Amino acid sequence: MNIGRFHRQRRRIEQRFPAGSKRRQAMAHLVREARAAMVVVSGHAVGWRLPGGAMSCTKRRYPNATAAYSDLDRIASTSAAGRVPVRAYPCEFCGGWHTTAQGRKRVFIHSKDVSMRNHGP
Repeated sequence: MNIGRFHRQRRRIEQRFPAGSKRRQAMAHLVREARAAMVVVSGHAVGWRLPGGAMSCTKRRYPNATAAYSDLDRIASTSAAGRVPVRAYPCEFCGGWHTTAQGRKRVFIHSKDVSMRNHGP
């Protein structure tokens, strides 16, 4: 099974079974049929890897940044929900783009890990 067919069948399952045991059963059948392996990072399932190496993330995949940001604009203008996506980011696993409601991640650098140099006058 190729990644396109996997995506289409997964989308049909998600539309047909919004949640519950039937959805889990249908996804388990799809994963077995595709011989896919669950990818888990830091204790979180991030998607499935097919035998050929193609990756299908659990989140919605956009082909590029433009498509992701266009969908962000559409969601912001039509959603009445409290938590909506606020930014897009490239995915290191599938090569596509995803959206998230989390703001920018802050990176904290410990001073013992960085050598400080004075570049001023």
